[in-house]
Amino acid sequence: MKTAVIALTKNGCKTALLLHRELEKESEVSVFLKDTAAPISLEKNKNIHVFPQKLKDLIATIYAEFDAYIMVMATGIVFRTFAPYIEHKTIDPAIVVMDEKAQFCISLLSGHLGGANALAQQVATMMGATPVITTATDVNGLIAFDNVAKANDCAIENIDALPHISGAMVNGETVGLKSDIPIENLRSGDTQTFFLINEHGDNICKNNVIISNSLSGPLGEHTLYLRPRNLVLGVGCRKNTPFEQLNDALLDFLRVKGYSLLSLRAMASIDLKKNEKGLLELAQTYRLPFLTFTNEELKHVGNVTGTSAFVEKVTGTPSVSQAAALTASNGGKTIVEKTIYPGITFSLAEEPFTITIS
Repeated sequence: MKTAVIALTKNGCKTALLLHRELEKESEVSVFLKDTAAPISLEKNKNIHVFPQKLKDLIATIYAEFDAYIMVMATGIVFRTFAPYIEHKTIDPAIVVMDEKAQFCISLLSGHLGGANALAQQVATMMGATPVITTATDVNGLIAFDNVAKANDCAIENIDALPHISGAMVNGETVGLKSDIPIENLRSGDTQTFFLINEHGDNICKNNVIISNSLSGPLGEHTLYLRPRNLVLGVGCRKNTPFEQLNDALLDFLRVKGYSLLSLRAMASIDLKKNEKGLLELAQTYRLPFLTFTNEELKHVGNVTGTSAFVEKVTGTPSVSQAAALTASNGGKTIVEKTIYPGITFSLAEEPFTITIS
């Protein structure tokens, strides 16, 4: 997390510099001190800056550079300064406010997905301050599923369902939970109970959470989908296959086989394809790492079906898509064997995955 610490007053600058010394041991942090309040003699450090402009002008300049902001000043100033930039909890930065005497540390914005709650706790511990966390799930000691998603590398498919789930738990209602992924540390407290929904769909509630890479219909009135990123797409194709053809085939492949695009973690193929324009564009479009392997690495992969003598003659290995998916899957297993489209083959491998709830 790339963090900015900003202060406007003399005491605020002292606190910001103390905080910088602690934070820089663990993360990338830059400090911005108002020129009228910064110490005359500052230690030489490329990450400590003195700014002459107004705070709003500084933020306009640096806003896109940082994942988190620790503002050593009054909450009102921070609120007015950042208000024009607030868009959505899925993209807003973490904003934490600390008073200049380091008595309180407030998680102001993007507490879960942005990490402001955890940052406020961390900073408060470092500075001996009192953390101020106001999100209802945290106050009541309940599971926050946006935290679960972030901690376990899951994509949230429909963030708009999250308030219904959190609201139900805060109000003491039962929430259904269905997971294809093993869950550790699942807890139930006095104010919430999870009914585990089995494969027959028993115990469906008004509000439900599904943790799965497989597509399925909604349950109850509101269903939150968390998509674990644990699928590796193996792919082979003819030379110069266009992106549009690859993309159309991929979307059809996932739809027909019943798997979520959001659960893809990587693409894999043979190294002969490492510069294939269509594959590179496909990986870039879906922000997937594109992993390639030599024919020697691929031809020794076990448990491969649908091998081809023609493919072996051309590439030196009897399997490209399935062998590549398995090789990139960290000990995973094939869940979709080689599937053929005109000039294209796809396979899917599933990595071992566990959800931890803490």
